[in-house]
Amino acid sequence: MKKVFSILFLLITSCFLQGQTLVSINGGLNLGTFVHRTEVNVGTISSNPSFGAGIEIKGRAPKPFHIGFAAEYMRTSFNWKWEESHGLGPSTWKIYDLNYDVDYLRLSVFPEFSIGDRFQFFFNMSPYVGFMIQSSKKGTYQKSNDGSMGEVSGKAGDDIGKFDFGIRGSMGIGFAVKPFFVISIEETGNLGIKNMNKIGAGGINSAGLATYLCFSFIIPKGPAEEKTKSK
Repeated sequence: MKKVFSILFLLITSCFLQGQTLVSINGGLNLGTFVHRTEVNVGTISSNPSFGAGIEIKGRAPKPFHIGFAAEYMRTSFNWKWEESHGLGPSTWKIYDLNYDVDYLRLSVFPEFSIGDRFQFFFNMSPYVGFMIQSSKKGTYQKSNDGSMGEVSGKAGDDIGKFDFGIRGSMGIGFAVKPFFVISIEETGNLGIKNMNKIGAGGINSAGLATYLCFSFIIPKGPAEEKTKSK
């Protein structure tokens, strides 16, 4: 873990050494879920709207390509209905109906393409790693033999993997209110590669789509702003 953060620190530092640096604070709606990765039945998973927020640091020179770093705090809220694994015969099993809230810290370093000065377009794609920060689950189960009900509560980390990695991509448009201040709308998607299912057979992958409102500041201020001040 220390090696990972050491590498990320060096990459962030390199962004600042490129000249101008864009620091972006973003937040908005996250539709996170998990999708089947095998034909084995893992039940039914449905997403609930939640939130995401983060910070991005990007080197702005040379254009149109530059390196960026993103740290995002993402909540994935979803409902999972599934049957407890059981053998043949008259054995009793349970049918679960649970709601999960899972918070991940997601880190990525990416190459980005951007064009435009006043009106801007940008696109990036890269691998990411995610670490579970906190989690919870709550719901009910029903026994197959008599239909009796029971309640479930606890940590989602008992059922869902605590470490994730996959592919992340973002695309957005921005408007430079000032040469050093940009407001943008960004769509960010991710698809996990690691199997996150800890309760039995069958695999699931993380997936999500987030819509962010972003406020970005260019440090130091752009040449246009500096020329304006000198007049």
